[in-house]
Amino acid sequence: MTKKLKMQMRENREKVRRAKAKKSKQDGTDMQMSDLIASLTLNNCGLNILNIWDVTYYAFHDQLKRMGWRD
Repeated sequence: MTKKLKMQMRENREKVRRAKAKKSKQDGTDMQMSDLIASLTLNNCGLNILNIWDVTYYAFHDQLKRMGWRD
């Protein structure tokens, strides 16, 4: 029973991974972390490629969210 559930979970994770990959290809937005970092440093928000590494994870995502609101 446990083995069957584990196999089913593995299959479901693979289905989700494939669906996400397919969706990102359809959207044309295969965003990676490096793309997000670069977009923030070009946004004139006081961050540059040197000090972006000092920003907390929460602040990084908050800044991305606010950048989306502005656009």
